[in-house]
Amino acid sequence: EDVLVDEAWKADPSLQGSKIVLASRQLALLQSMCRDSILMATDGSDVTTEGIAASMRNFEANQEILLKGGSARRLAAKTDVAATEDPHAVDLMHAVQDQWNALKAHLEKVTPQATEALLRSVEEGTASAAESMEAVVTYFGTTTRTTTMLSLEILAPIPLTGDWPAGQTLRLAAQLAEGLINKEQRILPGFNLKHVFYDDKCDPSKGSQI
Repeated sequence: EDVLVDEAWKADPSLQGSKIVLASRQLALLQSMCRDSILMATDGSDVTTEGIAASMRNFEANQEILLKGGSARRLAAKTDVAATEDPHAVDLMHAVQDQWNALKAHLEKVTPQATEALLRSVEEGTASAAESMEAVVTYFGTTTRTTTMLSLEILAPIPLTGDWPAGQTLRLAAQLAEGLINKEQRILPGFNLKHVFYDDKCDPSKGSQI
């Protein structure tokens, strides 16, 4: 991921690669907390409540950075994360926060003796929070939003889950490229590219259902 951010930043320093990466990592954190909760309660793994609590603190710290920025100074380096000021992006972040608050209440109750009902609530809460976070990732990854250009959607089946979930990195690369192409308007002038990602779960039979 760092290499992708470096190259995108070289091509266009205004592209917020680090912000896109951090938002993508939030998705992975949500999935990780859900998985760890289930493992701790079902198979006696070495996952601990302290470990889940640490992941929760990490998620909340990242949310703070995404919303308020990673430094007090003006965005200048590829590792900085600018504050979110776009009203629509702020609304999306608040939607994530609402879903997170509900999920957090369930995660705080998870123990090795967690009930099936609680684990189901964790799974459902994770799905809702991930959906809201997905909207944030997509919005941050689109740097050009104009009504004067023709929209060109690109169907992109990638493995976000399954045996080989490399889709997180593939999606990041696609979104960075999308932002550069839309801004520079050299490859397809007059068009605004928009990826439509589809999780094929690294399964040919699933991918053929598109």
